[in-house]
Amino acid sequence: MSQDIGESIVPTKEQWSEVIRKAEASTQSEKLMFILRSWANSQTVSWGSINAFSGNIVESDEDRKSCSTLIGNITKWVSQITGIQDTKCYCYYWDKNIGSWNIGYHQTFTLRQAFGKKVSFNL
Repeated sequence: MSQDIGESIVPTKEQWSEVIRKAEASTQSEKLMFILRSWANSQTVSWGSINAFSGNIVESDEDRKSCSTLIGNITKWVSQITGIQDTKCYCYYWDKNIGSWNIGYHQTFTLRQAFGKKVSFNL
């Protein structure tokens, strides 16, 4: 399993709110919001879950790549909104069967705030 642990930042509540607004305005809104809600709920989203949400059963690398494009949109917005280039808000874990984008506790904390939810997982 490989792990991408490049430069990662923690967007503020206000910055996440702007990312959410951009996602909601996108033609890919449902998929992008699924990714953001998955991160807010469980700190992770996989290419398998994104494809399942989209009604797909993965058959090729192209199915996996389409997920990377969606994550790339979020990454681009985070960079634009924070003014920090060459950064991301996630870590990527990959092996033959599992590819997931994961965010940390602090990123989840501020993302949940942006959604107007409790920040504690002690629900």
